[in-house]
Amino acid sequence: SLEYESTMPTKFMVGTEQGIVLSCNRKAKTPADRIVSNYSGHYGPVYALQRNPFFPKNFLTVGDWTARIWSEDLRESSIMWTKFHRSYLTDGCWSPAGQVSSLPPGWTAVWMSGTTCSNRTILLLVCRCVTKL
Repeated sequence: SLEYESTMPTKFMVGTEQGIVLSCNRKAKTPADRIVSNYSGHYGPVYALQRNPFFPKNFLTVGDWTARIWSEDLRESSIMWTKFHRSYLTDGCWSPAGQVSSLPPGWTAVWMSGTTCSNRTILLLVCRCVTKL
């Protein structure tokens, strides 16, 4: 996954298949300076990566069985995360109310900002998906 914020034209972020998020500077003078920092926290590919539209230093990642919220100022660990789910989380995004993630097949979970991420606030069945023909 790739994240580029137009208000920060020299920065972009990349989520890798190894579960690492790289924060990069496209105007770095040397190749070694292009990767500013990395954030490790997922055991598999990072499927979704999105900056918080209201606080651009915070960003959301979705990979393996968890969704995580990070701050660029704290590189050692994410600042919030969901509990591990039985199925892979496949996508996520910010909303004015909190964080939204999708669970296969056809479920969507919502976590409100003011609550703990270990307990989802809402779980919705969006569609009944056919998994076998």
